[in-house]
Amino acid sequence: MRLRGEKVSSALWSGRMWRRWGDVAAPNKRAIRCYEECGFKPIGSHYRGAGSDERLTFLKDERCRDIRRFFKKERGRNLILF
Repeated sequence: MRLRGEKVSSALWSGRMWRRWGDVAAPNKRAIRCYEECGFKPIGSHYRGAGSDERLTFLKDERCRDIRRFFKKERGRNLILF
């Protein structure tokens, strides 16, 4: 999830407004919630490389079934949603 924030703590102290961008992996709900609580807003999403099949074997575990939807394979590459 691509995020844009209008307020950052240091900007608040100086009285200036800053714009900050950040990329957070979609399965990282805790980080997304944290950024949103700091005033960041989602503005888009994109996929990025997620590594080899061996690195993603954890997705076979039943405890990971709810995050599998954020991963896909395209042209032989593993991708994760940001």
